[in-house]
Amino acid sequence: MCVEHTLSGDRRWFLRGVAGIGSGLLLSAFEGFAGESSQPSQSVGWMPRTTAGGAGASVMSDLHVQGCGVVGSQVDGVIAYMTQLVASGRGNQALIESSGNERLDAALGHLLADMASKFEVRPGFAFYDDTNSPNALAMPKSYLANTRGTVLFGRSLLGHELSHGQNGDMSVMGICAHEFGHIVQYTHGIRDRLIARQETVKRVELHADFLAGYYIGRRGEEYKANQLIALGKAWEMLGDNHFSAPEHHGTPEERLEAMETGYRMAVASRAGLTEAIQGGLYYLRA
Repeated sequence: MCVEHTLSGDRRWFLRGVAGIGSGLLLSAFEGFAGESSQPSQSVGWMPRTTAGGAGASVMSDLHVQGCGVVGSQVDGVIAYMTQLVASGRGNQALIESSGNERLDAALGHLLADMASKFEVRPGFAFYDDTNSPNALAMPKSYLANTRGTVLFGRSLLGHELSHGQNGDMSVMGICAHEFGHIVQYTHGIRDRLIARQETVKRVELHADFLAGYYIGRRGEEYKANQLIALGKAWEMLGDNHFSAPEHHGTPEERLEAMETGYRMAVASRAGLTEAIQGGLYYLRA
């Protein structure tokens, strides 16, 4: 049985914004870096380029998985699916390197490089066509040399998040950090501990939320109140109330509180990654 947590003090922390955390930031990089190369730092491996919007753009649109931390038989399913694509000559069309916007690619590349550094991981990263099931995924399987694990971000999900307005980039950052949190779980071998004796993946997902909040706090940036509000609202929307479903990720309240707690830890203590991993486990009593 998962333990529900209640933070002492302010409960609408992200939703209200925080006094004193307030100017500049985030992926204003999405508007900057226009003159820089769209190829990101080598801290993150990007999948070989395919033609965005071409014949391969819909190749993976009928791929459905539960949740976003893909393990076990789900990994086998994804691998089998991609193996079939390779056999049919379409394997290099399944994954898309570009978001379709070079300026956004450049900004995202810098963000992912920073994320890889702070999380001490080096996953492969690519977009895929998630038209039929908007999602982002993290897998322990690697598809690119010199990487460990893979993060896939659906282009439909990307477009949906960025459509939220000028702060839509905050939720994109949060989702990427959440998926990198799953890579951390795989790398440090803690997923089994999180899932032990659980009927849902909720603790796994809330731990990744905790790490996502930790990363945002570790960036050392000053966030405007409206940026935190946008992130908080977006994160609550990712929650669900399907308590008995195996893919239950946590209620809106639980997901937001997990992220807030990770953020608080990073800002208050400047904790390192090991402390953050353990802090998330302690928070979830795992």
